[in-house]
Amino acid sequence: METLGIVAIWIIFGLIGAFIAHTKNRNKILWFILSAVFLFIPPIVLLFLPKIAKGESPEDGALPEKAKSIPIGKIVTGIVIVVVAGLYAYNLQLKKEEAALEARRSLINSCNSDSDCLNKIESNFDRCIEANLKIEKTGRRSREIRLDGEHLKSCIGL
Repeated sequence: METLGIVAIWIIFGLIGAFIAHTKNRNKILWFILSAVFLFIPPIVLLFLPKIAKGESPEDGALPEKAKSIPIGKIVTGIVIVVVAGLYAYNLQLKKEEAALEARRSLINSCNSDSDCLNKIESNFDRCIEANLKIEKTGRRSREIRLDGEHLKSCIGL
């Protein structure tokens, strides 16, 4: 759920940047990407940039000749790949943390308020969960969180 909120913020800032770029006759795609990545900074910069008249040449302030040779498509592709990979890794880490919390809750509930059992969980859980909670490849691009519950219990000493 948090990941969806982050993506929504990126899209909203990207759209704000693209809209301001459109009103200033500037590259909407470039400013969308810049605004999505750096959030509020590019739209503020755009507000202070002058509007480019339609048909204005690069010598008049649009883009210098040297800037035209920059491979914007490759840069954008690289940024998109990095962002998608980061979101994927972040989402996988969140799933791993949720599985660990659920395992802890389940073990605590199974103790039935036994203080010795609760102490064992408190002192050994972090070490044992790392050894027993694995991310396994289940397909070409899919991963699954797997927990060996019985081995976790024996590691903790239950």
